[in-house]
Amino acid sequence: MKIVHNSDYYQSKEQYNVKCSKYNKDATITIFYRSVQMCKTDIQFTPIESGIKCSLWDENIPICPECPHLKK
Repeated sequence: MKIVHNSDYYQSKEQYNVKCSKYNKDATITIFYRSVQMCKTDIQFTPIESGIKCSLWDENIPICPECPHLKK
């Protein structure tokens, strides 16, 4: 993981495009991050994953627990 300095621009989300093998559609997977202070002595915050979303969910396609594109 990259160390984030105050002067660096930090993305709070990451996106990548995949081809859904179950529904045979293009999808965009979005991973959301938030910054947390892991311990009181940390000067800089650490980005951790806070959520994940698939663009197919907006099309009323149900969540696939076995999806190979969603990180476990």
